[in-house]
Amino acid sequence: MCSICATEQEDGYHAVMNCTKARALRDSVRLVWSLPPDAALRRTGPDWVLLLLSQVDEDCRSKLLFLWWRAWHLRNDVIFAKGDASVSASAQFLFGYANSLLSLKDKIKAPDLKGWVKLNVDASFIPASGLAA
Repeated sequence: MCSICATEQEDGYHAVMNCTKARALRDSVRLVWSLPPDAALRRTGPDWVLLLLSQVDEDCRSKLLFLWWRAWHLRNDVIFAKGDASVSASAQFLFGYANSLLSLKDKIKAPDLKGWVKLNVDASFIPASGLAA
């Protein structure tokens, strides 16, 4: 079970979409960013991320990736750190971070860098079972 909300089994979708922290962050971000309605953000199978990202425009893709990245940060803060990262501060961080990257994009003129953003994420793999997250 999810150690944050204890409402359902935790997996990647739950952590960034259904957990109470993820939902609260999405609601807070929607005050500034236009995102698809929750009905369009549903799990459609194992490739839900790829399918969803293929159905939205570039701006929305970026916002969803930022949102999921920060939702994962909130989850890790509760589970592995102090648990003091707030939803509202996380939303403000996302707005500032996205604006900073957009201003950098305008300054980058090198043709080989245009349109690229690097985003590091955590991952784990259990060789015995073949599970990854």
